[in-house]
Amino acid sequence: MNIRKKKIIAILLLFCYSVLIGQNSYPNFSDPNKQLEFVKKRIYIIEDKGSYPVTRGGGSTTKLANPLYFFTGHEPQYVEKQNPIHTTNYQYNKFRLEQNNKVISEIDLLSLLGLEDERNRISDDFREKLSQYEKEIELISQNPINIRYEDKVFFDSHMVFKSFITIFGGVSTILSLQGGASKAVNTFTILSWAIFIPGAFIPIKTKIETKNKYPQKPKMTQTMSNNQIKSLVNTYNLNIYKEIAGE
Repeated sequence: MNIRKKKIIAILLLFCYSVLIGQNSYPNFSDPNKQLEFVKKRIYIIEDKGSYPVTRGGGSTTKLANPLYFFTGHEPQYVEKQNPIHTTNYQYNKFRLEQNNKVISEIDLLSLLGLEDERNRISDDFREKLSQYEKEIELISQNPINIRYEDKVFFDSHMVFKSFITIFGGVSTILSLQGGASKAVNTFTILSWAIFIPGAFIPIKTKIETKNKYPQKPKMTQTMSNNQIKSLVNTYNLNIYKEIAGE
């Protein structure tokens, strides 16, 4: 093959390459003006999901090896304890839509696609929840007795005191029966049971703590799945592309 033929083939290849590059191919235009118009109208999906670890614990603490040493008359002994390390993986999933550098909602997307029936259904459902919230707030403003209450039941301090006396009285009794208790332990045993036995006839009471529970204002939330929204976004972007391309 001579030099002239090689040049002709090279020119033809370059021409074909230029033609192919110059053709429009979704989502890109060869015309910068059309490309700019498209990127301003198209919708971008911003999605970021993954996990991150959070580690707690570790280090060491010093604790009594014989917490009942004052009963036996021995000197306190300490032991160093290594705290376990716990790692928890927290999942996160950030998903939003942007158009021309502005965040748009699911409702906005439905409007852009002309899906007014679905948009109205979601909007009506939210307005109904908001109306119910406003009615509850109005009732509360008219009369505070309409506030809903949340009750918390808990035992009074008398039960805690009885439990404390029972535990230490029981331990000291066992030590006394084994003959290994000191005089101080025997004295403590007598005093603890002297307090506990009369106290056993006092009934354990419960207390109810009441807190105001105001209704929470509803928020507009995403109703469709991420995959459903992605499919609708792809349809919208493709239609915008064809419109600008004049197809």
